[in-house]
Amino acid sequence: MLIITPNKVIKEGQDLLVELREKQIDDHAKLIFNKDMKQKVSDHIKNIGTALSQIQGDIRGIVDSVPIVYSKRQGELYDLRQNEKKLIIHRDQILEVTGRV
Repeated sequence: MLIITPNKVIKEGQDLLVELREKQIDDHAKLIFNKDMKQKVSDHIKNIGTALSQIQGDIRGIVDSVPIVYSKRQGELYDLRQNEKKLIIHRDQILEVTGRV
């Protein structure tokens, strides 16, 4: 007599319990593998998030290191470091230097 399972053909005389136990071990191994893969994916996502945070910090550092910003709408220069908007050069002074705004 043959018993056909999804994975194996069990011949007459083989212990069905042994076959079922092997299948349980295989399933458990697959489960462990899947958990490991999920953890690896999770770790990669965390690493990407960390890298993005560092890039954001670098950009913020670059912006903070550029003190002077020209306001095209108002035609004036401002110091925007530390989120303060301090007028440095008024529109009339720019006109004196460049002859245009």
